Amino acid sequence: MPSGATNCASTAYGWPSRPRASRYSSLGDAFIPTGRRQAPSGERRRVVRNPGALCGGRQQCAQQDAPRCIQRLLSQDRRRPMGLWQVSPFRQMRRAYAGILRTQEAVAASERKLQASLQHLTRQVDALARQQEPRREEANGPAHVPQAPHALLPATSALTDVGLYERMGFRLLLDSTSEVDRCVIDSGSWEADQTRYFVQTLARLQQDRSVVFLDLGAYWGLYSLLAMRAGVQRIHAFDADPHNFAQLQAQIFLNLAATRITPHNLAISDAAGTLTFFDSRAHPDGNRGGVGVVGDDFPLATLRVPAVSIDEYLPLQDERIVIKMDLEGHEDRALAGLERTVKTNEVFMQVEVFEGNAQRILPVVERLGLRQVHALGVDRYFTNMP
Repeated sequence: MPSGATNCASTAYGWPSRPRASRYSSLGDAFIPTGRRQAPSGERRRVVRNPGALCGGRQQCAQQDAPRCIQRLLSQDRRRPMGLWQVSPFRQMRRAYAGILRTQEAVAASERKLQASLQHLTRQVDALARQQEPRREEANGPAHVPQAPHALLPATSALTDVGLYERMGFRLLLDSTSEVDRCVIDSGSWEADQTRYFVQTLARLQQDRSVVFLDLGAYWGLYSLLAMRAGVQRIHAFDADPHNFAQLQAQIFLNLAATRITPHNLAISDAAGTLTFFDSRAHPDGNRGGVGVVGDDFPLATLRVPAVSIDEYLPLQDERIVIKMDLEGHEDRALAGLERTVKTNEVFMQVEVFEGNAQRILPVVERLGLRQVHALGVDRYFTNMP
């Protein structure tokens, strides 16, 4: 070294004027002190093979720069005080709470996606139904509607205002523009007295044998869902309107009922054939559940639908059968198509009987050998069991 020059370690850090092998150990390009010098309080000794990496990526340090790089390393290695969330119990609580929040966000996002998917499915089903109408007219003749254009209420273009609701212990897809749905949304139930008596009757009739339930005029399947929850294993739900039937299928899907409830997109009558049916989208009061078979001169929008009789379509024998019948004025024809079923099975049925159709229904009931055992509102209860 030239005279007058000093080693970088001799003045700035108090090291001897020239390095000695006994005070240093060579590790590649860095010299690490190994002598009597103690690490400052709170520091940990660290061996660095390339101290140049501490200098911000500059070229490899020369030997005389090694102590400065090591001093910088030691100054960066001081322990910092621990925060509250670094203590083990609190850190675990923080992680658990963060996991709960992430789970809640994921569930909410999944529910939003499901609701959007169901709304999209409803629109697709409605569009498909509109596409099928011209084909039905081509096969069965034009729908019978009046010639005066002002007498026909146009069907709505799509089912809107639908949403998912938790009501009566079920997850339901409901349409707030429909009377029954709106009542369920607002009050949490529909026909509370009738449904209570229905569930009690199912419990009593299932005490000694299994029951088959026929939901004739199911709309979206409230009674079918109640029967499933009451333990009935075989349920057949019938509704002829394609839009109501789509909603029925949604309830079956949402409530995991596909193995218990069998849906049928058919009208119930006394014989197989094709009938004119009131299009539920054109109901003037928005009551999509209040539609049924109508005459050919009906003044509002109609559909042509297939019809069957229970005797021919669903032959049952030596069974105990519970029937709910709500067919909006077509009950007498449906009862006539149940003659063999009533003769060969134990039957209990709930039939909607208005003052206007009682004179047509009651004679058929008497001919079938049924007797009335109860009445609630417009519903009457008949059976052939002792």
